[in-house]
Amino acid sequence: MKKPGDSDLLQKITADILESVSSSILGSQEYDSLVGQKLQTLLWIAKAIVVRGDRYGTEVTEKVIGLLGDKNYGPIASKGFAVLLGNDEFITKDNYAIIRPLTKQKIFTFCVPKIVEGFRIADSSILKSPIH
Repeated sequence: MKKPGDSDLLQKITADILESVSSSILGSQEYDSLVGQKLQTLLWIAKAIVVRGDRYGTEVTEKVIGLLGDKNYGPIASKGFAVLLGNDEFITKDNYAIIRPLTKQKIFTFCVPKIVEGFRIADSSILKSPIH
């Protein structure tokens, strides 16, 4: 019997939110605050997955990197890296979170080459879009 905290359940929830965000972004020409909130929720879930050292965290992070080029949601995705790599008061060992060593370094080394390449090929109008 699987426990509620198992990785499969977390992956399913994350995949559902990611699918909802992706389909909403593809079908929209304008910024939608509900989609922005879902994206922010996804980023916090991704952080929880990443700090526990789950490989699925890199898959979710890669999808977030793919959103950086979106004119409406790219700014939220870019701010999300502060969530992924920053310290916070909730996801801590004191709160019984599983935090694997060097997770921030691993995700940083995973992200930087992809972000640099995306920046190199990005349209300058997207890079200068206002943050929501």
